[in-house]
Amino acid sequence: MQVIEANKAKTNLSQSKVEKLYASIQWVIMDGNRLGKHSHFSCLFDTRPCNMGTSNSACWIPLDVFMENVMDGRNLHAISVIEALTEGIRTLKVINQASWQETFLALWISALRLVQRGRESLEGQALSHNPRFSMLLAIIPLSIAPLMHGKKSEIDGTQKELALSRRHGLISSLQVLGQFSWLLTAPPALVVAANDAANKAMDTISKMNGGTTNQNLKVVGSMLHLIVEACIARNLIDISVYFRPGYVVSSPKLETEALPNKESPWSSFLEGIPLSNLQNALVATPASSVEHLERLYGLAIDGLEEERLAASSIICGASLTCGWNVQEHAARLVVRLLSPISSPDSLNWTNYVQHMPMLHAILSSISSIDTVHILSLYGLIPELAASLMPICEAFGSMPPPSNHKSCTEKSSAYSVFSYAFLLLFRLWKFYRPPLEHCANARQDLTLEYLLLLQNRQVTLQNSNAQPVCINSFPKLQAWYVQNQMCMSSSTSGLHDRPVQQVVDMILTMIFSKATKSDCNSGTSSGDQHVDVLPLPAWDILEALPFVLEAILEACAHGQLCSRDLTLGLKEIVDLLPASLAIIITYFSAEITRGIWKPVVLNGTEWPSPAANLFLVDQEIKELLASAGVHIPRCYPRGLEPKLPLPMAILVSLTITFNFGGKNLDYVHGLFGQAIENCIGSSPWPSMPIIGALWTLKARRWHDFILLTLSRFPLVHDRDAVSQLICSCFSSFLDPASSRGFHFDANSGAVGLFGNGLIDNGALKHVAPGSLYVHSCRMFLDMHHAGDVIFRLVIDQAHEIAREWASNINLRSAGRTSLAVAVSKMRQVALLAACMLCLAGGLKLVQVLYEELFPTLLLLVGEGKSGTATTSPAGHVGNFLGGYAIAYLLVVSGSFIWGVGETSLLFTLVYSSKRAWVFGKHMEFLARLMEGETLPGCDPGTWKAYVLSFFRLLISLAATWIRDVKVETLRKLASGLRRWNEHELALALLERGGPAAMSAVVESLS
Repeated sequence: MQVIEANKAKTNLSQSKVEKLYASIQWVIMDGNRLGKHSHFSCLFDTRPCNMGTSNSACWIPLDVFMENVMDGRNLHAISVIEALTEGIRTLKVINQASWQETFLALWISALRLVQRGRESLEGQALSHNPRFSMLLAIIPLSIAPLMHGKKSEIDGTQKELALSRRHGLISSLQVLGQFSWLLTAPPALVVAANDAANKAMDTISKMNGGTTNQNLKVVGSMLHLIVEACIARNLIDISVYFRPGYVVSSPKLETEALPNKESPWSSFLEGIPLSNLQNALVATPASSVEHLERLYGLAIDGLEEERLAASSIICGASLTCGWNVQEHAARLVVRLLSPISSPDSLNWTNYVQHMPMLHAILSSISSIDTVHILSLYGLIPELAASLMPICEAFGSMPPPSNHKSCTEKSSAYSVFSYAFLLLFRLWKFYRPPLEHCANARQDLTLEYLLLLQNRQVTLQNSNAQPVCINSFPKLQAWYVQNQMCMSSSTSGLHDRPVQQVVDMILTMIFSKATKSDCNSGTSSGDQHVDVLPLPAWDILEALPFVLEAILEACAHGQLCSRDLTLGLKEIVDLLPASLAIIITYFSAEITRGIWKPVVLNGTEWPSPAANLFLVDQEIKELLASAGVHIPRCYPRGLEPKLPLPMAILVSLTITFNFGGKNLDYVHGLFGQAIENCIGSSPWPSMPIIGALWTLKARRWHDFILLTLSRFPLVHDRDAVSQLICSCFSSFLDPASSRGFHFDANSGAVGLFGNGLIDNGALKHVAPGSLYVHSCRMFLDMHHAGDVIFRLVIDQAHEIAREWASNINLRSAGRTSLAVAVSKMRQVALLAACMLCLAGGLKLVQVLYEELFPTLLLLVGEGKSGTATTSPAGHVGNFLGGYAIAYLLVVSGSFIWGVGETSLLFTLVYSSKRAWVFGKHMEFLARLMEGETLPGCDPGTWKAYVLSFFRLLISLAATWIRDVKVETLRKLASGLRRWNEHELALALLERGGPAAMSAVVESLS
């Protein structure tokens, strides 16, 4: 068509004949060649990934997105990440039509990039390097293990062939991985372990060759040696890999490098040396085998009291945090140790007293955000919740001894209860404000859902097992009901209730201390003695909402100064740390109600952020700009810094704690996310004020606080969300983002996530992909995010078509250049699918199928494409748009639902709604193909979508078709036959399962 346009002036063709020729060419493009069969556009329906002119690694970007998302410790996982990753690997292999070598290689590269991005973390960052190392050296090998053995549905002979093929693919991927030297340099924390792994290989080679190890030689290890050792530990490969050329490279050792060989403390433990002499060494050294952990577990259950305490502490040490070869076993043993009584439903809670020291040691060890994150990676959150409930019920019913002192470091009923209660509290996002104020409450775990998952898992293992119900724990249930009411109790109902006496006791304690201090002078009595209330913890928690309401009213009316209020709350927390949960929940609810007047933060009554308020505001603005998001100042100049009263109280309380305190993990695990959600749920411009106060309190945490607060302008600002999404696409697709890197195949992931946060020791930028991953669940309007992503896919289709039209040489390379365009479009759709699934998960994928697709494409047209439909670019853009939408829908569904048969637990969590959502979509397509509803988009787009969707479906996710009604399949097949797509119609019916066999026979006849 371009050639005709350029040369029509030189020919004698009339205008009518030129127009007729144009129409004929358009007919051939849209119908005559039957899309996908020997046509110029058949590359649209080639499901194999096309690498011509584009980066192959971009096809694997979902792995990078998945791993970066998993590293967000704020989001706990309902099922094991291992199971989710195993299903994701299967799905991506099918989508990319890749070999096992390519699949495993992409997996290792993505994990190594994850480790490289975390080489330098910001001070104050909640998570250490350990979860990243666990992903590479524990989670991935465990995810590969099920793939090596195939599925039970495969026959024995096929299983053996597949196992050999996959094993060969894994070994060859490790060989190729050695070429990526810039990714294999071990971070400082792993240098010793990498060298030990390399030395182990050298020793093995020497022994098998009949010699002895030359002590004058040194071997420098790399991440490859650690990966190989992790695979050997999981029986994925054997030690024959040691003998591969170049695996072990030695060099002469300098005299200054000679170090004495240290015997492992675990060897001493097996020799019978008492645990008391080895405890510190064993806590710091990961166990080398599962047998070591099992022996410790036996001592923790049946040993002497001193042995039980030491053994439980050791299991919670390095074996749990960085014992990658035994980490999943250590995690399960830790959770099992929290259930030392065989029948907790007996309600004989006094039996727990004898286990108090052990439970205190375990709970204090696993309360850090880092450790809870690791337990979450292994899918142990439901079991952990079920284990914590009887502990809370038991120790919350015990009054403290008369000589009790407020200290979480020592074992007591209050300390054990507080650790257990606060940990349980964190598992289901307790601090969420009421649903109507919360952007993403629908995505978080609830206690009922956790118990449902746990009971389902237990039932799968033992059909006679008794389910865990919250009704079995009356004190916990009573509090849970109160918490669900968002702590909105009123003191008007206190008369003649037992809780009134407890309320009076706590208020008397607070106000008596207030009378001894002088608010105006800024001094208080030097004796900060904490009174002991001879009450069980549950009684105090029941009374606290009434106490908080009373002191909030007193402060609002000037009867209680802000400092005395804050110190009173701090005193309650010191007395019973579990009260922190009630305080946060109550004030969070009050913040979202918006009924309290703001207070001026003048530095007298309330702490003042004036010293660096506008500096923090400007730094957050610049940090967002580095990710492509440009916003105005969050806090206008000239306005006095103010916060709503409940928020001012809560923030003032946070800065009374030591941010760097080693024993305040339970505080950090609560306050940070609670305050974040208060900021996100309140329209008040509080973010820069809180950031300024926090950075004044913890100056070394300055960069970390800025990075955390930079997410909040995205909560309410739809334009900022749109900018961030566009920035993610441009950074992923822009080839310039890969300049200066060793390997162009990394350009997509590097452009999206960067190489880390730290630049010359300071935080100067944030990658758009990282900002999106860690903020997308906070977006107030998920549908808007989905709409922006969906429209960008369509816009990119037309942009790629214009690029194709401007570069095409129809006489030589038309098909090749179109194949490149299709490959780019696949990458766009892959990234779009990842971003949709991250932002809204199951819900947003359902919205994509049920609302976005029909509304934005079929019913109201495509919107502004910027390309005339009569031009070659317009037609190609329409076809690419239809193909891209089909690819987006199939891939998004694959990421959430899987492409084949999944486990019962995976189906319960992710795939249970697939049949209903997908069935409705197929019925909608059937109505359109039957002519009951007419599509409003370009006919080429509609036809490209339908044919692409069915071909992709048959090739990638054929198991979904079995869930579709036979009558719907008949209508779809009939419509395809009217388009002369007889083979496609037959293939669709054939995959409908036994119920569709009659339709297949009818089609053949």
